[in-house]
Amino acid sequence: MANIICYKKFDKIFSVLFFLLVVMLWQGNGFLVIAGDVVIFDLSGIDEIVESNPEADIAKIAEYNNLGNEYYAKKEFDKAIENYQKAIDLLTTDENKNSRIAATLYNNTGLATTQLKNLAKALEWHQKALAIREKELGKNHPDIANSYNNIGIIYSRQGDYDKAGQFYHDALTLRRQLFGFPSSAEVDILNNIGILQYKQKRYKEAIDSVKSAYENYFYSGNNDDDNITIKIIRQNLKIIYNDLYKNSNRISFEDWIGQPRERGRRGEITLPLPPPQSQIPPAP
Repeated sequence: MANIICYKKFDKIFSVLFFLLVVMLWQGNGFLVIAGDVVIFDLSGIDEIVESNPEADIAKIAEYNNLGNEYYAKKEFDKAIENYQKAIDLLTTDENKNSRIAATLYNNTGLATTQLKNLAKALEWHQKALAIREKELGKNHPDIANSYNNIGIIYSRQGDYDKAGQFYHDALTLRRQLFGFPSSAEVDILNNIGILQYKQKRYKEAIDSVKSAYENYFYSGNNDDDNITIKIIRQNLKIIYNDLYKNSNRISFEDWIGQPRERGRRGEITLPLPPPQSQIPPAP
């Protein structure tokens, strides 16, 4: 996300809210803000969950999860974790502790813990979520790609770029298998891959990846230039472009970024991406 995530619940896809995880990179002339994953939390669906699972604890779990999401949106990450933990505490049986519901709560706790920069603990949460998802869903499910992406983000922030690259690769490969190519689900991972390449000083590859994310956003039918996601990606692209060509006489960034859309080349993309998931799935 890093984090634009679409989730499946009752075979329906919900896209609700974007969040930004920001990485500050020091350059000689100051700080550059390179946006990380963009995370979408599903804040809807409580009524459906309660109708399908009338047990009081399921309703309470959904309530705590959504409260956690609201605190996450406010960047009150300690309070978000507190509410996710309250939901986790209601999973009293071994079966519930290893359910898709548990995996979602572990995932959300991992996201908030990442924001608090406790990366080792965040990795544990995401690994627990992934283990459950692989057991319950198999290895060809959108939630698996989401977990791969989240783990890749952590490894990238820890400076373990080889592992980060592998998890991003697995995430985008699975996304292509599930959603085809291109799809709107690719945009975040492309951005995350570009950031990873930027950190490794692979600037030409980085600009290709982030530019592909930018073009794919519009190729997928989005026309909102004011969307927070595309603003983040555009800013990343501008930073990388200016770094790559700062000592050259190339055209301005504004002219360069306008060319693909003016020439109708919006479909020229090379990679794809997934992000994180955060809804309470139906109980088994």
